Amino acid sequence: MSKTTPSLSVVISADVGAELLRSKLESLRDQTLDPRAFEILIMDARGDEGRQLARSFERALPLRVERPPSPGRAAARNHATLAARGEVVLFFDDEGVADPGLLEVHVRSHRAAPAVTHAVLGATAVAPAQATEPLAHFVTHVEGFPVSYASLQDGAPLDFTSFWGARCSCKRGFLVEGGLFDPSLHDGCEDVELGYRLAERGLDLRYYAGAITRRTGPMLLEAELARRRRHGAARRALTDRGGAEALRRWAGIAASEDLWAKVKDVHRQLVRSALELDRLARLRSAAGLPMEPWDVALLHRGYWTALRIAHAQGAVTGEAK
Repeated sequence: MSKTTPSLSVVISADVGAELLRSKLESLRDQTLDPRAFEILIMDARGDEGRQLARSFERALPLRVERPPSPGRAAARNHATLAARGEVVLFFDDEGVADPGLLEVHVRSHRAAPAVTHAVLGATAVAPAQATEPLAHFVTHVEGFPVSYASLQDGAPLDFTSFWGARCSCKRGFLVEGGLFDPSLHDGCEDVELGYRLAERGLDLRYYAGAITRRTGPMLLEAELARRRRHGAARRALTDRGGAEALRRWAGIAASEDLWAKVKDVHRQLVRSALELDRLARLRSAAGLPMEPWDVALLHRGYWTALRIAHAQGAVTGEAK
């Protein structure tokens, strides 16, 4: 590994699994940015999977494996931030892989804006193999969860609610001064809560469309519904502990309670309907058959309804399952 101090520290979690971790490292090996300008920190709570894969990439990539002192994504990110050698930290710890220019865009943007408060939100796209998957297209390009990219302009300023950790880079010193991630929070709430604290210190978060991470692997509706229930439950936990009014407004528990009151007696039927629409759409996609506009509209309505119900269920009951 180069002894040169890197400009950027890239944080990955081994918890994504061996197959995805390998894909992520392969995408980082193919970056346009000089490898001497960045380092990779693999957070491996078990201390085995990440270390074994690291050995196969150690000649091609400047990487280290660290074991966080406690479980959870927030704790891993905090440990990595404190261990990082780069001035800028990029969290790259979800299901995506990097486009070749990802790291270069992040580094270039921070060089152009050296203020400690400057931060970058990168874009999310669908990998070519998943481009025809109905749910992946809906979530990324129609619904825009957790960030609505269709409404953003390159270089546009964003508020704290768009501080999505898995797509953001930030000056290491600013993260430390802001108090890092709260380990008691999870499923996106740890990101937005830290974003709120950083905003109080002058966070200047900007969207850069060229910093692209691509979703990989199939996106299955049942798994996405479970994810939304976890997100809803996490927002309930954030709200119940009190705190800033702006965070409680973002959590939107009152709206979730209103929705759940309307659908709780029929939510299973509505979700089953969406699952059946999704099954038929996947069959058509696999067969190469185009969908008519009214079919797409009906499918998207089913997705929208089922995903909102799952979120509301988690937010009202506080149960993630």
